[in-house]
Amino acid sequence: MKKILLTLLSFLVIGIVLFVVFQSYDEKNSDLSQKTITIATIHRDASKMTDRFQPMANYIAEKVSDGKTTYSGRVMIPDSIDELVMYLNDGEIDIFIDSPLVGLFVANQTDISPTLFAWKENSFSYHTVFIAPKDLDISMDTLHRKTIVFEDTASSSGYFLPKLHLEDMGYVFNSTSQNNIFFKFSEDDQNTPVWILEGRGDFGSVSNIDYEEFPERIKNQLKIIGKTSEIPRQLVFFSNSLNDKEILEKIFLDMETNADPVVLEDSKISKFSPLNPDADLEETKKLLGLE
Repeated sequence: MKKILLTLLSFLVIGIVLFVVFQSYDEKNSDLSQKTITIATIHRDASKMTDRFQPMANYIAEKVSDGKTTYSGRVMIPDSIDELVMYLNDGEIDIFIDSPLVGLFVANQTDISPTLFAWKENSFSYHTVFIAPKDLDISMDTLHRKTIVFEDTASSSGYFLPKLHLEDMGYVFNSTSQNNIFFKFSEDDQNTPVWILEGRGDFGSVSNIDYEEFPERIKNQLKIIGKTSEIPRQLVFFSNSLNDKEILEKIFLDMETNADPVVLEDSKISKFSPLNPDADLEETKKLLGLE
């Protein structure tokens, strides 16, 4: 009988100890805050871009998590500038990565700031080239009433930059003026030269980097009739509501050496470098009329 009582007492003590331990564990975990850190970029293919940036979002979330707050990484891919602006103004996005023309245009309508350069596929900067069929009698001075093939409205090298360049030359769009240029959208930089060669436009705009990657059989049928000024390839923008921006900035700058290579490889970004918004973006802001 005595042994039975001792056994029951032992089980009771063990039960009390386990209860105290699990209660303490639950209380400790209840003090942990769960938050999300969100990266965004604009693109028509949300699935592809989510796959591309999810490893980076996960890495950043892991690095900023501490004993008090656990972060999860999320990727958002708005398909238009209007949608992006809405999400930013609703506080849904923390980090935005895109071209400087799109980014600065959006920053002018939201509470984000350019913070870093992003070197996409080892390129710091790029420009747009204007292409036309090799046998077409056309130059940058004879584009009146001609039709340009742009990529899409979210593309810097395939829309924003060439459009601004042509407007700076005195051309206009959607006008009955003699200086008017008509336009179409091919929806993909690979489609643009094909459309031109098929006669669906007189000339087109693509980045110099994309042009170099065209098959030789395509390039042999084209000529470059002009080009724009050079602009940085991509920028990283932080929401001004973010805490510890300096810590986050260091995580990006150290990513090339500290992160698993897949983080940058999947995103097609080679590295990040420091940015002085006033000095480094002066010319880009002038292009957008923000100076």
